[in-house]
Amino acid sequence: MKSFIRKILFFSLIVSAGYLIIYFTANRYAKSDNDFMAAIADKHQRIENINEPKLVFAGGSNLPFGIDSKMIQDSLNIPVVNLGLHAGLGLDFMLNELRSCIKNGDIIILSTEYFLGDGDYNLKKYTGKIYPEANHFYEKNIIKEMEANIDNTRNHLKSLIKQKHKEQTETAYSRESFNEYGDIEMSLTEIPQQNLKNDHILEYRYWEGISKLNIFYRDAESKGIQVFFVYPAYPESKYKKNLTAIRKLHQNMKQHLLFPILGNPEDFIFADSLFFDTTYHLITKGREKRTNKIINLLIQKEV
Repeated sequence: MKSFIRKILFFSLIVSAGYLIIYFTANRYAKSDNDFMAAIADKHQRIENINEPKLVFAGGSNLPFGIDSKMIQDSLNIPVVNLGLHAGLGLDFMLNELRSCIKNGDIIILSTEYFLGDGDYNLKKYTGKIYPEANHFYEKNIIKEMEANIDNTRNHLKSLIKQKHKEQTETAYSRESFNEYGDIEMSLTEIPQQNLKNDHILEYRYWEGISKLNIFYRDAESKGIQVFFVYPAYPESKYKKNLTAIRKLHQNMKQHLLFPILGNPEDFIFADSLFFDTTYHLITKGREKRTNKIINLLIQKEV
């Protein structure tokens, strides 16, 4: 009996050791200095280097793929930082990230993807490994931590077996594609395709993000910080399919949001040909059109 128990314990130790080796090896290879998410460090470095009031854009990837920050900076004569990175980080992450770096006199432009939710826990955890400060931007969850570790280990093990751990190349989805302002700098042109990615129907619901935005605004206002909301760029064909949900959302926003909305959803509806590869990503020509609209709306608000 004792011999059997010893064998069980020995086997358990071997399995546990193997799991730990796989886990730490996988995570060591998973991180890349040229990873798209690694751009978060550069964005925060720019913020730290600016010692005067600044204009900060915050939201998902509709921002790095959707505005020309230098054009805005030159037009309004104020330093601009594009903090936008990935919708998968979720609204709470984005707002906590802002809280960590904004100061008196700053102007915040929030531009989130439609009905943005909590985001993906794995992505937040991964971003925290690349940029440790990001671990303060989301709430830890024991169960989700365990699930994330299991999923990451399984996925990375598959990658190790297939020998697919390679440095990312200089594409639109790499750290090197960002410029000093936090925008995707590459000249993006239309990709011939029938459907844009993330082509899903928006189901209307009262967006819980409105109350979260209001809580953030109250805190920002008390610190002398202005806050505005701008809708994301959206393809004309997708807008027609989601017209009811978007219009109801806009009505809710007008009724309950405590700070100004710059324009309306229709202001940022563009021809499908102006989008790159997904619903929210504009090509260079589309980015210029959206940027000019934002500049004009900010000038009207006398920002």
